[in-house]
Amino acid sequence: MNYFDSLVQHGKLDKDRVSNQEYEVKLREGTTQKEKLVSMLDESFSLASSTEELLQLLEEQDISPYYRNGKLTGVSYGRKYRFSRLNYIEQLQELEKQSERIKELEEIRDRGNDQSIERDDDSTQEDQRSDTSEDSQQEDQSERGDDENEQDQQSSDSDDDKSDDQDQEIEQRR
Repeated sequence: MNYFDSLVQHGKLDKDRVSNQEYEVKLREGTTQKEKLVSMLDESFSLASSTEELLQLLEEQDISPYYRNGKLTGVSYGRKYRFSRLNYIEQLQELEKQSERIKELEEIRDRGNDQSIERDDDSTQEDQRSDTSEDSQQEDQSERGDDENEQDQQSSDSDDDKSDDQDQEIEQRR
């Protein structure tokens, strides 16, 4: 027995697992159902930006998801295939993280919209208040203006009268 035969070979299971039955089917038929599924999954994972989109894409291709304990575990395509056996765990986790980020961003955006609506409501109320106060100020000014205008007219009338009187006096002196 050789020393190297007894060493642990880490990462050996990361390679694609092909059972003896799959190997024989592949020899007879060419491509296996699992290979077809993997190619469809590759395409779906590359197009999807969230788990919801992934599930829609899979259902369009007549691939149904299956769950264990409420968690997405794999797909059913003639038979059940786990994502862990198909080496899609990391990609699925990335999609789940992206989905969570998108939901958080939407919540933040909704909160911001709600706050802006409240601010808009407050500002419109303030605008209405300021409009009414401006209107009352304008009315006050117009009333004051009317009074001033009357006074100006009276003073101008008196000025006109004075100038007329002065003109008459000048003419009489001549």
